[in-house]
Amino acid sequence: MKKLIQHNAGNKNILILAILVILFNIAMGFAFGRIEGEILDTRIYYTPDEAYKSISGYGDEGRSLYVQTTLLLDYLYPWIYSLLLSIVLFRLSGKHRISLLPFFILVLDYAENTAILIMLTRYPARFDLLASTAGIATFSKWLMVIIIFLMILALGGTRVFDTLRKRNP
Repeated sequence: MKKLIQHNAGNKNILILAILVILFNIAMGFAFGRIEGEILDTRIYYTPDEAYKSISGYGDEGRSLYVQTTLLLDYLYPWIYSLLLSIVLFRLSGKHRISLLPFFILVLDYAENTAILIMLTRYPARFDLLASTAGIATFSKWLMVIIIFLMILALGGTRVFDTLRKRNP
């Protein structure tokens, strides 16, 4: 993984990944936008009752569309944004270990997606422990996203500050 990140840490790849992130967001926004109710992936946290209230509200067609969108887009998307965040962290810090942090988001996103898929495809059966796990994975995913964005801001700010300080001693 270290060589993959270092080898692909150029501006061109960052631009390509950023464009892909935007395109995936547009595609998923369009697909999920056709579903009635709030999408579980985009919530900060949810209880089993809240999850099943949402799943029930999607209706048969909405649940089917949610499954299709997750399988077609939301299993590839975490790789794209994790690589982008990883490369950006590597470029800003120069440290391989820090650049691996976004892959924790990928693991959490996969856990979330898999749990949600099971709940959607097995509905109306309830799996409250799985729904709780999905809610915790969703919360943990968003917490990691916030932490990584704060790291990027801090590292970027430090880099700008250092550059300005070197120019104006």
